[in-house]
Amino acid sequence: FFHFLFDIRYIISYNYYKLIIKGSTMKHYSEIIKEYRLKRNLSQKGLSNGICAQSIISKIEKNELTPSVELFFKIINKLEIPFDLFSEQFRTELNKKSTSTLNTPEISKLLENRDYVTLNLIINTLSTDNLSFSDSLYYKYLSGIIECSYNKNIENSKIILSSLLKIVNINYYSDLYLHVLHAFVSIYIEEKDYYTAMKYLKKINHNLSICSEANYKTKFFYSYSLCLSHTNDTKKALEYVNLAINNAVDNNSIYCLGDSLVLKSSILFDLELYEKSLEICNKSLLIFQINNNETMINYTIKLKKQIEAYLLKKY
Repeated sequence: FFHFLFDIRYIISYNYYKLIIKGSTMKHYSEIIKEYRLKRNLSQKGLSNGICAQSIISKIEKNELTPSVELFFKIINKLEIPFDLFSEQFRTELNKKSTSTLNTPEISKLLENRDYVTLNLIINTLSTDNLSFSDSLYYKYLSGIIECSYNKNIENSKIILSSLLKIVNINYYSDLYLHVLHAFVSIYIEEKDYYTAMKYLKKINHNLSICSEANYKTKFFYSYSLCLSHTNDTKKALEYVNLAINNAVDNNSIYCLGDSLVLKSSILFDLELYEKSLEICNKSLLIFQINNNETMINYTIKLKKQIEAYLLKKY
């Protein structure tokens, strides 16, 4: 049973690296990282800033520590290291596998964290020759997500996802069907077409009970709340965002929790409950700071200033 991201983590580990590279002229990833850090005129502290502790970079470069997949991709993205330097050895090992499964917890985590850079690198590295039929469908779904969220080609994403809906439905590949529907929700929210997004959310709601993924319900509650808040139903929006928060807590989903809390803060602000809005805003800001999510940190700080301005007027 093949877990794609687990195998990447395994391949880049030192012991396994010695096994498959020993005696070759291929550079170790630790050497490549150090080489490109120096090329970019970055100190270890400069490279570690916003990613990890400086001591971690030092240990990686000395080959005393194997980085996690997430940290590995953060480093090569920051240093702008061509992924081809690593991808050939990944392909060699991955293509030895006769079967695969793309729908893994690791892939789900990348989607939850909106780490489309890493997801794009992985999808572009994967050979599709040996994919099963179900994996080929999931690969197409991921390609649609990347097309929208990474390449910013929304129309092409719609074409890819619409073609999937001709194959999958609630009776066949039901979880994938629900994911495709929610992808359309995200697209229409991005386009600020909340009424069309609501149409897809209603389709999901009819079948939500059969979804086997707990975090999917969190995403549904969050998206439904967001659309309700933009279609002037703030009280119902508050009800659904609370469901999203409870679900995120139950499933230890810190990314979904941060998003849901800041949405709740915004809804409370619209309801003129400024003190409570500020309290929730501060909680969400703390989560985004822990995750080093610069985009959401900036958004939340802006919201916080807006709330504080209204509180000053009130008092």
